[in-house]
Amino acid sequence: MNAENLKKAEGPRKLYVGNLNNNINEIMLKAVFEPFGQVEQCKIQRESNGISKGYGFIEFRISDSAENAMKHMNGFELAGQGIKVNYVTERADDMLTLDGEDIDVGIGMSRTSRAALMAKLSEGHKAGLSVPGLPQGTGPVSSCLVLNNMFDPSNESGLSWSQDIRDDVLGEANKFGLVHHIHVDISSPKGSVYLKCQTPQVAAALINALNGRKYGGKIIQAQSMPDSQYHGIFPTAMSAVMPLRPSQ
Repeated sequence: MNAENLKKAEGPRKLYVGNLNNNINEIMLKAVFEPFGQVEQCKIQRESNGISKGYGFIEFRISDSAENAMKHMNGFELAGQGIKVNYVTERADDMLTLDGEDIDVGIGMSRTSRAALMAKLSEGHKAGLSVPGLPQGTGPVSSCLVLNNMFDPSNESGLSWSQDIRDDVLGEANKFGLVHHIHVDISSPKGSVYLKCQTPQVAAALINALNGRKYGGKIIQAQSMPDSQYHGIFPTAMSAVMPLRPSQ
């Protein structure tokens, strides 16, 4: 190995990836970063119950791959959330620190380079990779979605709490377009609210706007849902055409 290659191999190779959608797993994360070079390790940090903490680490074989990944992926929208990518420094005491955590290390990308990157990332999806909340292919294909973590049924009280949630969601959704069906699953342990929008574009815009936002002190988890699956749960939604509005 010559001096130049040794320098590349010995440079920073490990990256912190933060603000991850909780539905992203190691397979998905690795597939997204592999276009930049060989990934040696990929690990998402999780709670004791297995739920993602919303961040993880990627380690490349060479430092050039890590550098390119950091430059292009910092701020990249993955499953409706702008991820944060930065170098990780491993200290002698095995503690991890982020280099320049508050510095925006991303670089501007032209429309051509962004399109080229998306083409590379799409290669991972050809193998059947599907990231919840992330429209696949050339554009969003489903007009349906589910919002999780909207409420805890064991903590709700009163006669109209589900109606209040319905109205709040519709009020926000109507900023982006029409909604033809909504269902607040009052017994759902996930605190789920289901919606069918007029078009896939409206659904995608709503996912992008709500995913990661707070509602009632909880972080909303918004993700796309196949139309066929939605209609299987709510058959009447298939013929629903009446625009829905918050109750007066």
